[in-house]
Amino acid sequence: MMLAELRTTPGKILMCLSFSLLVAHTIYLTTAFINASIKSFECVFVGILIHYFYLASFFWMNVMSFDVWRVFSESNKLVNKSSQFARYSLYAWLTPALIVMLSVTNEFIFSYNEFQPYYGLQNCWISQKKALLVFFALPLFLILFTNLLLFCFTIRSLKKTRKVTGILRNHRENQIKLYIKIALIMGLTWIFGLFASLMDSDVFWYLFILFNGSQGVFIFIAFTFKKKVIASIRGAVTKVESCSSTLSTRNDVSLNAHLQRTTLV
Repeated sequence: MMLAELRTTPGKILMCLSFSLLVAHTIYLTTAFINASIKSFECVFVGILIHYFYLASFFWMNVMSFDVWRVFSESNKLVNKSSQFARYSLYAWLTPALIVMLSVTNEFIFSYNEFQPYYGLQNCWISQKKALLVFFALPLFLILFTNLLLFCFTIRSLKKTRKVTGILRNHRENQIKLYIKIALIMGLTWIFGLFASLMDSDVFWYLFILFNGSQGVFIFIAFTFKKKVIASIRGAVTKVESCSSTLSTRNDVSLNAHLQRTTLV
């Protein structure tokens, strides 16, 4: 948030996406230290949190896709950026919360039905396959399908646009390519994850672990490790060093003046 480039609406969306993935991965790592064999409270609670934050990461990916389409479409209108991001936040944080609430309701209130998730029965995750399909795979599929449509509409709108310069067009095309790449890696990750859960296949589990572990690195390289951002970081560091140097010089001057006055006295 210290850099102006990351305080834009796309930058804020990226940070929320990264935050939800970071929390989900961090919590997921804690499952290695939890005993899931007795359906413990800790394992159930962790499973619910993992469910929520992984869903949230995909809803933020959906927001990113929509925002790209909104900005690049011909029907784009001036909007209040603050209120726009507030609406994005309500959608991306509350919608997965509603899905998880329905899942938790089936777990604790309408228990012993075919869609009961059974959090923590086999591991700190949804153990029942039908519940996994309804409360995770179905929202995931709908989001991936919607993202695909939005990217297609965005590319079509960009091709029709004749009002942007060549440099701006190239910049926008590069942005779209980056968003498509991150959508693909997130989509493939959970397609492998769903196949691994449903088929209990070691091959899909290895693919899921590989893609899941590379998401954060890919986001950092694709969106943060760029010339413009690096230049801003260098500028901020230089500014801090300059301020520190100026402050140190002032302190030295003040100290010397004080010593001179003391000597005269």
